[in-house]
Amino acid sequence: MLTLPELEPGLTVLDHPGADIPAMADAVTTDGRVVGVDIDPKVVEAANARFHDRPHVEIRLGDGHALPFETPPRQGADGPGPAARFSPQAVVTQRR
Repeated sequence: MLTLPELEPGLTVLDHPGADIPAMADAVTTDGRVVGVDIDPKVVEAANARFHDRPHVEIRLGDGHALPFETPPRQGADGPGPAARFSPQAVVTQRR
């Protein structure tokens, strides 16, 4: 399982393929948002049903490898600024 020390309440997370969505949802709390993407409509339907009790989680139909995603300008040698943080499976995109 992915460790999520960089996630905190109020962040918005984009996830693909979706294995860590429960942990992400817990980390960002209902003050944040988790958006997952999957290419299979049946998987999207099943996942949205699974997370029906978490209004801050939404699974959308789409190809996670083809999403248009812009990152903010890099800020210093430490990498992306506070609006974007990266991990192998998740992208934290913004504060809500």
